[in-house]
Amino acid sequence: MSRKEPSLPFQPHSDKRLMVHVREVLEFFDTKPSGSETHPNSVVAVMGEDLGAALFCRHLSGSGLGAARPLLRSPTPGTKTGNRLDRWFWTNWVDGRQTIFQAEIKNWSAQAIGGKALALDAPEDVQNNYRKGRWANQWDSKTGCFRHNNVGKVLNRMKLPAGVPPDVHVEPLVIYWYAIHPEGANEPLFTYPAPAGSGFDKIWFFSMSTYLRSVTEEMLELDMPNAVARIDWLNKLVALCGGTGPLWVSLTPT
Repeated sequence: MSRKEPSLPFQPHSDKRLMVHVREVLEFFDTKPSGSETHPNSVVAVMGEDLGAALFCRHLSGSGLGAARPLLRSPTPGTKTGNRLDRWFWTNWVDGRQTIFQAEIKNWSAQAIGGKALALDAPEDVQNNYRKGRWANQWDSKTGCFRHNNVGKVLNRMKLPAGVPPDVHVEPLVIYWYAIHPEGANEPLFTYPAPAGSGFDKIWFFSMSTYLRSVTEEMLELDMPNAVARIDWLNKLVALCGGTGPLWVSLTPT
């Protein structure tokens, strides 16, 4: 039997939720459309981490594994210095084991320096090779560890937030924008053995791009509270010339 869920500082649900255009998001980040070149950093700053968190929670809920909820506080080592991560995700698994993910979110895409485009209609073999290529860029098969410290920090165990039971099961999670998989499989969420001595048995990986490519809906309604707050502030600060409405009208009504 699962234990009673503790009282935790969960990230509050948005008063308004964002409607995300699936194809347009994929085109922006995966194909680098004309005219978008100078805007990716600003777009990511507004919605990038929230998008990764919301899509991960949505996929997990639909996969039968369980339901994840982001916590209000981000993972830290509990010291003034040291690596920080991006999100805690509290999860009640179907088998009753309560698990918390310490997650790092990387919005690397075709828009990033050294990024590689992936067409929405790319043949499956092209997508397979793309996913394997991104994996080789991230994981060193000789050392059995991440190539880059800004991702490998996910293996540093973070201090549990107040209220979380000390015996909770902790798992590391990396959320990427781009499609990635060690064998090239069309699999948005997968695990891989953690390096020996890391204190973890496995690492979880989630690809936003791979997941969105599997979605059949044209639009997704997602809980993205930070993005909503930023858009609300922009709407307060500026308005379109000659118009009376807000800059963004894709916020669903409360």
